[in-house]
Amino acid sequence: MACDSCLYISLSLLNVEAQNQEQQVQWRRDKIQELCSKGYSQREISQILQVGLATVNRDISYLRDQAKTNIKRYIDERLPEEYEKCLVGLNAITNLRSLILTP
Repeated sequence: MACDSCLYISLSLLNVEAQNQEQQVQWRRDKIQELCSKGYSQREISQILQVGLATVNRDISYLRDQAKTNIKRYIDERLPEEYEKCLVGLNAITNLRSLILTP
């Protein structure tokens, strides 16, 4: 019974450690994105965050891939709806214009 408890505690600690590591990676990526947007070079970012240049390069690549995924999803899911809304609005304006200009 004691071994089951130890195993449960060990697994719980591993889970907490993994979550903590994920949060650290997310914080680092957020910081890299912020520093990139401010114009810092990859080398400067690696020095500021005290991580290797390869880590910065890998995180920037990950962030680019995420941005591509997000824009593709927006184009596939949201843009058609927004386009249709614009067409409805333009048609309403055209119809209103026709009513106003008809003698």
